[in-house]
Order: sequence, then structure tokens, then C-alpha cells
Amino acid sequence: MLASMAFFTVCKKEALKEHLKQETQTASAEVDIQKITAQTGIRFRIIKTDTRGYMPLHKFFWVCVPDQTPKEKVEALVREVINATVAKYPKTYHSFTFHLFYESKLTGNPEDCQPFARATFLPEGGWIKVGRAPIDDYKTYQLALEFTGKEN
Repeated sequence: MLASMAFFTVCKKEALKEHLKQETQTASAEVDIQKITAQTGIRFRIIKTDTRGYMPLHKFFWVCVPDQTPKEKVEALVREVINATVAKYPKTYHSFTFHLFYESKLTGNPEDCQPFARATFLPEGGWIKVGRAPIDDYKTYQLALEFTGKEN
């Protein structure tokens, strides 16, 4: 019985690792990670992306960065990922949400871990305008970056 429980636990961890690897590969296909790394100086991984809703569409990212990444660089990274996504899929997303994790703090499924920061890119900075504001040029959109205080 104990041996089967240990085997199940190992298999479950391996399945989670494989799932996260597949998610990372899919997410990497959406934006040019090497290009953004060169622009920002941050080596990062997009662990997962998700698109939810139907007109309006909401884009979610789970991103892992090195420990001790300065706040200004985190903001630059988020902006570059948004710019790359908009360039690839213009006039598509009505909102963007980022969950940001430090490499050493990410254990297991990212949806079960506490991010050190969250960012939203919304029309006029609020959810009330999502789906109502034009997404032709994102001029009215504002980036809000909130740090949870759990930095390292």
C-alpha cells in the first residue's frame, strides 16, 4: 500500500512537470521570448497562457522571472509581452492579466502558488470599460502593476 502511494506521488509529480513543459512550449510560440529577453535584459519563462471569454477576449499570462528582478524591469517585461501579443494578434484582446512568480518560489502548479506581483492592462485602467472601449490602438489602456509584498 505504501509503495503504491509513493509510486502514485512520483507519477503525479512527473505528469505535472510534463504538463508545465507543454504549457511553456505553447506559451513560447505566442511571443518571441529571446527577443524580449534581449530588449529587457530579463531571462524569463512564460509558464502558461490562457484566453477566456467570447467577445470580449481576456488574455492571461503566468510568468516566471529570476529572483531579485527589479520592479522597473518587471514592468518593462510586462509591457514588451503585451506589445508582442498585440503585434501578433491585433484588435483581439480586451484585457491582459499577468501573474508573476520568482523562480525559487514557484513550486508545483502556478495556479496554486502565490505570485509576487500581478499586472493588468485595461481600458482607462478599469474593468468596467472592458469590451466597451475600442481596441484599435490601445491608447486608453493603462498598465497597473501591484506587488504583493512577498518579494523573496
